[in-house]
Amino acid sequence: MSVVYDDFNIVDPKLENGTVIEASAGTGKTYSVASIVTRAIAMNENIRIGNVLVTTFTRNAAAELRDRIRRRIVSTEAQLREGVALPGDHLAGSLLGPDQLERAARLARALREFDTATIATIHAVCARILTTAGLPSAGGTGDVDVRDVIEEVVNDAVIWEANLNNVYDPSRLAAVVEARLAAPLSVLGYETAAVKRNEIVPITAEVKAERDHVVEVIESCVSRVRERMVNQPTFDDMLRRAAEVLADKSQVALVAALRQKYLLAVIDEAQDTDKLQWSIFQSIFPDSSKNMLLAVGDPKQAIYRFRGADIDAYLSVREDEKLLTLRENWRSDDDLIAALNHLFDGWEFGTGINYIPVKARTGAPKSSIVGVKPLSIISLGAVTNKTRIVRPTALRVREILENVQIATSGKTRAVKPGDICVLVTSRNTGASVESALREMGVSAVSSGTENVMQGEMATAIYNLLRAMDEPYETSRIRLAAASPFFGASLATAGALDDETVEQIRRTISLWGSTLRRRGVAALAASLRADLEIAARIVQGSGGERRETDFAHVIELLHSATLGVGCTPAEVLNSFKDFSQLEPQSEIISRRVESDKDAVQIMTVHAAKGLEFPIVVVADLWKTVRAKNPKKPSPDAFYRDSPTNPGEREHVIDATYVLGSDLFSEAKEGRKQEESDEVKRLFYVALTRARHHVSLIVADDDPAKKTKTPRIVEGLAEPARFQEVSDVAEVVKKENIQTYPKYVSVQESKEDFSTAPFAGSVQQTYSRLSFSGITKNRKYKQVENLNLEGEARGGYGDDAESEIISMRSGYSDKDVALLATPDPMPLAHISGGTYFGKVMHTVYEHIDFTVADLPSEVARVVDAYVTGSLLREHRQEIIDGVVLSLRTPLGGLIGPTTLSEVSSVDRLNELNFEMGLAALSHGVMVNNIGKVLVHCLERDDRFNDVLMPYARVLASDAFAVPLYGLMNGSIDTLIRFSQDAQERLFITDWKSNRLDEDGMAYIIDGYSRESMVNAMEHHHYPLQALIYGTAVHRYLRSRAGSSKSLPVIAGMAYFFIRGMVGEPTPMENEHRHGVFTWEAPQGLWQELSDEISGAGK
Repeated sequence: MSVVYDDFNIVDPKLENGTVIEASAGTGKTYSVASIVTRAIAMNENIRIGNVLVTTFTRNAAAELRDRIRRRIVSTEAQLREGVALPGDHLAGSLLGPDQLERAARLARALREFDTATIATIHAVCARILTTAGLPSAGGTGDVDVRDVIEEVVNDAVIWEANLNNVYDPSRLAAVVEARLAAPLSVLGYETAAVKRNEIVPITAEVKAERDHVVEVIESCVSRVRERMVNQPTFDDMLRRAAEVLADKSQVALVAALRQKYLLAVIDEAQDTDKLQWSIFQSIFPDSSKNMLLAVGDPKQAIYRFRGADIDAYLSVREDEKLLTLRENWRSDDDLIAALNHLFDGWEFGTGINYIPVKARTGAPKSSIVGVKPLSIISLGAVTNKTRIVRPTALRVREILENVQIATSGKTRAVKPGDICVLVTSRNTGASVESALREMGVSAVSSGTENVMQGEMATAIYNLLRAMDEPYETSRIRLAAASPFFGASLATAGALDDETVEQIRRTISLWGSTLRRRGVAALAASLRADLEIAARIVQGSGGERRETDFAHVIELLHSATLGVGCTPAEVLNSFKDFSQLEPQSEIISRRVESDKDAVQIMTVHAAKGLEFPIVVVADLWKTVRAKNPKKPSPDAFYRDSPTNPGEREHVIDATYVLGSDLFSEAKEGRKQEESDEVKRLFYVALTRARHHVSLIVADDDPAKKTKTPRIVEGLAEPARFQEVSDVAEVVKKENIQTYPKYVSVQESKEDFSTAPFAGSVQQTYSRLSFSGITKNRKYKQVENLNLEGEARGGYGDDAESEIISMRSGYSDKDVALLATPDPMPLAHISGGTYFGKVMHTVYEHIDFTVADLPSEVARVVDAYVTGSLLREHRQEIIDGVVLSLRTPLGGLIGPTTLSEVSSVDRLNELNFEMGLAALSHGVMVNNIGKVLVHCLERDDRFNDVLMPYARVLASDAFAVPLYGLMNGSIDTLIRFSQDAQERLFITDWKSNRLDEDGMAYIIDGYSRESMVNAMEHHHYPLQALIYGTAVHRYLRSRAGSSKSLPVIAGMAYFFIRGMVGEPTPMENEHRHGVFTWEAPQGLWQELSDEISGAGK
């Protein structure tokens, strides 16, 4: 069936809800998505960037889309503001006119609010939906391995069924259960009739009952796995649950909120979605919606069936009357496009997926290639073994390097190895081509043709983790020693003496502690810090490969373990997950190990989305591919639904549990879908080139003719390209020239020597933090900044690992003073970093304003106070937190309590990165102190409580360079309303113990004087000044003018042990346990200017 397409035009896009834009390879899909979003925001006052939803399949793709959309908005806003469109920018030109400044203002607003945009993977969107609905959304955490759960559930089922005389292969049952979990909308099917002697014979009642029972067993296992995973949803679970939530009639309010929020949605790579994802989008954007759901993709590039992409689902929602296409190719030369248009003319890549001829962009060169035609068909004749295409492929690359030039900007240059990419479909072929090229003297590097988890470094890391997991197993210690981490070989590791083995065991134990406390990245940093290990990794001819693989494996494991401390067993589970991925998965495909001039060798899957000057395509292109032997799976296919006319259903072969080839319809359906995908893979391969494609074509052996011919059949016929002989040619294998070893540069006979270096190296960029500044100030001996002796206490939540013992019990004076038998519940509890972190988490998650505050606090404490050291103090923590929230704050804030602060008036855990001056500006940390002193003196606040600290901060003790980037995390930003004015305070929860032996009352340790001493000792004022400046900059970036900036009143630090409710003592209107300080007028802007080097 032929589909009629209208052209998409960004100037007059003709978009409506449900529009699908099909973008052939190289026609600017991502550019179009960014332009659609930009135009919508510029043209419609009601659409803000926060009302836009853009989804794609991978996090990398989401990051690229986010960047491209932002840059498109930046560029368009600038052109509208200046009133001049750049040449060729049709979007900006169409937006110029009487309303251009209003449109520019909308785009400027979008840039200020860009962090509110939802540009993410579909799984991230589902996580937000589930979180909003109050359901678990920690998809992909790895805390529970779903395959382990499947194995346990299946084993139980197999044992139970054996008692009923039903014998099932657990591996086959597990494979079907896994497939069913991955496709929640699929159905389990089996063959209901067989063809015998040209007659259709229904299966017997006995066979039907057996197969129905198999279906019941599978569904039972699926249900039990889902029950086990209810609190640890997988990515597949997240999609299913999100779809169920949106379909739930009790969630009407949630659906309404989503429809109100998202006015425009764009599904990128729409061909890689599935039915479940479409159901989620259609729940938010029904056909009747006035809001707009758009899909952008290319069904000819649907090559990810192995990871769940469902082209049939895409086709089922595509409506002919809402179908647009991009026809202008921005990648390839005019002649190459003409050759490919001829090759693909009349091709179908599946039912309803036709080839759409494209045209070269305006101004594209006719051809940039010299010495060869844009398309060459390299005919090898009859070849049945893939190994026989390796040498001809390498010879063709060598021939191109010898004879072909590239013409650009009127100049011609020889082709270099880095201009060429060889595309293959199997890792073995890629590795063989790489070896053949190197034998010819041609540098070659692989990307996507090998599994990084099967390389030398992955094995070394795996053995190291196994030794960490079971350090008492000497055999594992010896195996870990045979790696670059210790330098032994397999031969010598067995001969290591006991003392050496023990030393290695201790080292591995130390590394294991680092892993448990700080995670995979910290372990890798420890390994790299050892110069001998670093040298062993990079030494020799394979050094670049080992270094690249080491970084790749560490990155995968770091991501899988969420970047936090974890056990070796958890990391080993991640190894297992990666080893079970499909071979085509780009996640585990080896990366290019060098940026030197070399031929790149890639799988077609890895090359999707990329482009190269010259492409050589090498494969047999069989229409049916062998199944992955490492991951057996049942046949699955689409068919017309027998129960719902007009619809199609996805069917999984349930009888795979009983054996192979029991469902012929499933087998044939799977083969047909695979055949269509091979055609699409072929299309992707041939559309990666800018200037030239050499296609290796191997015919079937006539003596072994198959029912499924190769998709390249007939391409090598002399008459096939006769009509376009000026741009395409057929080259026989015997006509490929042979050349001597390739030499890329003129070799020099001079001896190499190290070039002298007379300069100096100076670091001009740095990432700083508050803690880094205080640890590295100029005079470390200046520990005490108050003027009256040593600082009091305050070590409770700042020391790295210190635990402070507390006195038990209180004096009669304490009890009398506070009129309660247990006046300070939190003072019972030991201090330390752990207690401080836990209390921060508790305060972060409490709803301060609930009616039953003790119950709310108890709920949060039970959820987050889980350590054995603190569980025994559960009630004290609950009581102490409740008292702190009910304490009138006093000082600048007045009688208000924290229990009156709603969740909309506080922001927790605000991470920031703030630009600082360049090193050449000479800004120092003590400049912050000088600004503070200046502002206090200007306001006649010579006796300000922080003036002594300000003078020390302005001294040479803090003559530390301040440059590069400042990062940090603000615990809480609270908005208090006073006298009809809203004021912001930089706040923090402090669990420090401030009382000392000899004090009349423990509560006196939390007086204003004691708190000032603690603030000075730990440099908390410096922390608040930095954080306040960061907040000021953020608010300034979002406000229309400086007059509309919210007031950052100052700081409020809560020393929670001393906040004990109404009885908390007051002293000169200042409440014990609550330190407040008002910032001088103009302080934040002056600090911002100073640290940015303004005027320097």
